[in-house]
Amino acid sequence: MKIIEDVPFGYEYSKKFSVGDLVEWTGWNYDVNGDVLHTKSFGIIISMGPKECSGRTSMFAKVYPAGGGEVINFIIFVLRKRQVK
Repeated sequence: MKIIEDVPFGYEYSKKFSVGDLVEWTGWNYDVNGDVLHTKSFGIIISMGPKECSGRTSMFAKVYPAGGGEVINFIIFVLRKRQVK
């Protein structure tokens, strides 16, 4: 695989997404008893674009989480399109 230096890391993957898409991501949290839970969250992409991180330009998406809260900035590879059934 050839590395293309003139486009941000994750650019090709970011083409799968558009502003307004419903996306999901996973993470780790604790329940009230202190047990570790693997959680799935979702939200809406409100913007996407390149951002320099650790000396390399990568694609990021700003996501407004479902249920409200602060906008979260994710590297694009963390997100998956949410399938509405």
